[in-house]
Amino acid sequence: MSDDFISAFKSNLEGKLFLKNLLHCWNDGLVQHSIEISALFKQACVLYKDKYGIIRRDNWLDPLIDACDKRGGVTFWCCAKTKPLPLPEVCRVISGSDLIWEPTWSLLSPAARSAHLLARNYRRTPSFFQRVEKLRGMPDTIRPGAKVRGRRPFSWVTTASSVESARRRHAASPRHSPSSSLAADIRDQLAVDFPHDGEPLFALHFPRDVLGVVEHARPTAIEGAGAQYFRSRHNDRRIPLGWGATINVRAFAAALRDDVGLPEIVVQELDFSRDFRWNGLGNLEDPLPDTRARLTTEAESEQLDEACEIVRNLLT
Repeated sequence: MSDDFISAFKSNLEGKLFLKNLLHCWNDGLVQHSIEISALFKQACVLYKDKYGIIRRDNWLDPLIDACDKRGGVTFWCCAKTKPLPLPEVCRVISGSDLIWEPTWSLLSPAARSAHLLARNYRRTPSFFQRVEKLRGMPDTIRPGAKVRGRRPFSWVTTASSVESARRRHAASPRHSPSSSLAADIRDQLAVDFPHDGEPLFALHFPRDVLGVVEHARPTAIEGAGAQYFRSRHNDRRIPLGWGATINVRAFAAALRDDVGLPEIVVQELDFSRDFRWNGLGNLEDPLPDTRARLTTEAESEQLDEACEIVRNLLT
């Protein structure tokens, strides 16, 4: 059954990109053979055999993520000896759904949404971002038990200075107002496929007092599993030591030589509080550039068999 599990990675685009990133992480020392890493892949293989492979034979992602979730006490899988430098001020770019409207995991409370006229159909009104930003200092704003995280128990963050530099480039007034061009620029540089039907984007700034103690790491192929636009390897002196780098999707689609986006790092999940601050970036009106042809070219590599051999060794 392990051969079927390994073959599942090569059966779709995301799996091939995962294998390529895994090989880079392996060669760069970001992921190494260890009891924990081996146990992770063995557990994923068992889940594939008992559950996911029966339903869909190319589904390698769900068993791998479920295996990560079951490995209690392990947040990140970076084995590199060099640790990231102390964090500068960081922020996570999130959608209006994650901040306001998602019924099960939004950060702001339903009471705050109702009291301040933040229904989804108000998202394009001129005062929308101002109303959302004013909620920070008001009572009953935070959803009880809200966590700052993604699908898995960590957040992808970038430097706040990167977002503010983009804001200055798109400033239409001294107030640096949100704009659709700013939102699209940040989205393209982070390579995140947010909805683009007027979806508002926000920069969620982390409290300064937690940055010195929060667990964080440069993301590996395992954190980036399933993401079409994750790249584990970069050679760019503009990126801080110990950080990864996003792909600038617009530059990637245009086959530009310099397609490095913004610095990125993963940070453990945190309780949401009013110590976080958020400000609007703008409404997304346009989709990501079409990169299917370029992604397919990147995924087709003679190195895939070498990466499969790494997985096979981890399973033995």
